[in-house]
Amino acid sequence: SEFQKVIEDIYGLDKASWTRSVIEDIYGLDKASWTRSVIEDIYGLDKASWTRSVIEDSYGLDKASWTRSVIEDIYGLDKASWTRSVIEDIYGLDKASWTRSVIEDSYGLDKASWTRSVIEDIYGLEKASWTRSVIEDIYGLDKASWTRSVIEDIYGLDKASWTRSGRSSISQRLKGLLLL
Repeated sequence: SEFQKVIEDIYGLDKASWTRSVIEDIYGLDKASWTRSVIEDIYGLDKASWTRSVIEDSYGLDKASWTRSVIEDIYGLDKASWTRSVIEDIYGLDKASWTRSVIEDSYGLDKASWTRSVIEDIYGLEKASWTRSVIEDIYGLDKASWTRSVIEDIYGLDKASWTRSGRSSISQRLKGLLLL
């Protein structure tokens, strides 16, 4: 923003040195006061322009370093407040665009690491709240699209592990929710 350029000129900063610690020093901020509204004010951002690329640019992040702990630090979030609505707000997502690939990109996940425990951690779910409707909402599924390949993909199953005992285990975990 124009404001940032003025500060860079005053402090002799270039883009690479425009770090959070520098900004905190300039603005007299501590971790507790480093809120999104403060950042929007500093960078002259509105909700529409608050994109991941803007944040990466602001914090000097690349894809590899864009971890949940980094985001929690930027937004002052703890595990309890890390909800889907917060994530949608951070990434400017609506329900239609909330796809698995978006989540994988956001969290730096690949198929191998996309486990139920990871999903539960992302969505703040416990076993009792892990219902079919929740899964359908997360994956954008309706009844017609709830196929075996989808289930295998969600649970990381391959043909070899799709045994009777495997099905039994899944059924026990979901308490018949997949059969609704």
